[in-house]
Amino acid sequence: DELVQTRAGESRRLAGVMPSELRPLVDDLNRLLVERDASIERARAQAGNLAHALKTPLAIIANEAADMARAGDAERAATVSEAARNAERSVTHHLARARAAALGGELGSVVALAPLAERLVRTVATLHSENPVKASCEIDASVTVRMDPEDLTEVLGNLVENAFVWAKTRIEVTATEVPQGGIVITIADDGPGLSPEEIERVSRRGERLDESSPGTGLGLSIARELVELYGGTLELRRSDLGGLAVSIRI
Repeated sequence: DELVQTRAGESRRLAGVMPSELRPLVDDLNRLLVERDASIERARAQAGNLAHALKTPLAIIANEAADMARAGDAERAATVSEAARNAERSVTHHLARARAAALGGELGSVVALAPLAERLVRTVATLHSENPVKASCEIDASVTVRMDPEDLTEVLGNLVENAFVWAKTRIEVTATEVPQGGIVITIADDGPGLSPEEIERVSRRGERLDESSPGTGLGLSIARELVELYGGTLELRRSDLGGLAVSIRI
């Protein structure tokens, strides 16, 4: 029972009164859990430090490219600027992947889905206030997800942002529990949607169908990798609203 509760995120350690024959094993398991928590915190710190260390030189390169453009060297400025953008995209992608590999499946992380999703939808809606899009979030208050909160925010943030970019008037975020265990979270919009060929193409890292639209092209790839590191799946299909539906099963 203690192991099940720890695995489900209801407890951080094995506690309670144990038979003396099992006590050494329980103590060893608790030490492993402590060491794992420490390893996770080190991974967080290292990823954050690396991101901070790389942001400054990339910003300097981008500024130098802007100075070159103002000085009339437009061709070289474009080359340098594009290289800086590619470097920033790669840094974003690989940092997210490294952090997720360290944190994926973290024991003891159970997140109430509804408040997190509602907060994300409000935040992204504010950023896209010029768009006449109505977003709804239909998630029961009892629904939880066993996933690191930052990873879940990263996944849903990328997908909700993408929905706001393409939706015409409506976005729906829903969640359902499945009989076999787990949960399916779906973000659907009434935008143009994607053909099967386009879905296959856009699922590749960095691929984008419309270079004029905002975004790095890595959001979907990062979301997929994070979900898969938790043993989940990400599926794209035509939504009932007529646009794209992205379903995550954890």
